[in-house]
Amino acid sequence: MTADLYFSVSVISIGAVNAVLDGLGYTTGQVEASDLYSLKVVDEFLQDPTFPRTLHDRHYAISVILTTHITQQLHHLASMFELALPKDDESFHKAIFTIEEYARTQNPELIGWCWLYYRYVRTELHMQAKVFSELCSISERTLRRYQLYAVKRLTETLIYSEWELRRQHFSISSAD
Repeated sequence: MTADLYFSVSVISIGAVNAVLDGLGYTTGQVEASDLYSLKVVDEFLQDPTFPRTLHDRHYAISVILTTHITQQLHHLASMFELALPKDDESFHKAIFTIEEYARTQNPELIGWCWLYYRYVRTELHMQAKVFSELCSISERTLRRYQLYAVKRLTETLIYSEWELRRQHFSISSAD
């Protein structure tokens, strides 16, 4: 490995993932560039020839990648608990019912992923931490701990996806 290759590799961190997630909510500010923009998973996403080029295509790509991971993990956990999956077009009233149903499990991981989903995927519902905490009968401090854990797991999922893609590229180039 050359020094140039080592230093050009992005660092995947909880902070970088949090920064991208925070940019998904309602904001009037400029989108900040992220270390995550140079990941292979982002490059792979943008290789689709039908994807329209934009000024913020790398931000869009990492946003879709992260929100897809959040949705998939929430669906996985909901299925494990035999709960109904949230629908991407459910009303605010139905979202409240879903949150309360998930909260009844008292499973911190499920509640954490549920919070990430309603905060970062279903941004149009504008779910507030105070409301979500009350629906789950937990404190906002506990919700922050659940969120931190879920973001840590999301970061690990992103690391694994990036690693798998790099291993595939490495094995293809090694075979040549």
